[in-house]
Amino acid sequence: PDGRPPGRSRRSGRSAVPSGACRDGPTCPAVPGDPIEGFSDLVVRAAGGDRDALGRIWRAEHPGLLRYLRVRVGDRLAEDVASAVWVDVARSLGRFHGEREEFRRWLFTIGRRRSIDELRRLGRRSEDLSAQPAEVRSSGDATAGIDALDAALQLVARLTGDQAEAVLLRVVADFDVATVAQLMGRTEPAIRALTHRGLHRLAELLGEPSPIEGNPPGAVTTEAAPTMEGMR
Repeated sequence: PDGRPPGRSRRSGRSAVPSGACRDGPTCPAVPGDPIEGFSDLVVRAAGGDRDALGRIWRAEHPGLLRYLRVRVGDRLAEDVASAVWVDVARSLGRFHGEREEFRRWLFTIGRRRSIDELRRLGRRSEDLSAQPAEVRSSGDATAGIDALDAALQLVARLTGDQAEAVLLRVVADFDVATVAQLMGRTEPAIRALTHRGLHRLAELLGEPSPIEGNPPGAVTTEAAPTMEGMR
């Protein structure tokens, strides 16, 4: 609508999307996605300017990052913030050392910092966005998968800011409790409690029995899968 080339930030004008990379949608791998063999070697190649290597990393990790940012800053700003994140990644990739899980922690750390900066710039908090959930696109066979994702993210956006972030990082990004605690700067018991309350609230919004009733706080059970299916 604004005439931007795909993946180009409104403010910076820099493209953070490697050539051949897909947009968020049913054809993009979801986080954590398929295993990538030799991930550290892929990072070295990308840091050396191999756009195919960077594109492969982007295709695997961008959809999950974008889902996280859509709830954190809203649909309208998520693409711009994601572009800024990938610019940061491209600039600093030569200093990164590790495998895919370490990369994902690093990526989401940058994403979280960028989202906080954006909310501060606007004088808003992530809790404020729950009053303005993203509009769900009209249904249709070609967009059914995207519609389901939009509906799921809209529900998550109705949680409190900390609950929404904990659910996104635990269930959608598939981080363990210790990693989420590190990312959010909270204790592990606090993350378990936030996840428990968030999943319970989502079940209430869907009019379903709580998927975590009788389970310890923070447990993500197989019974919760139907509730969260559209978010993966």
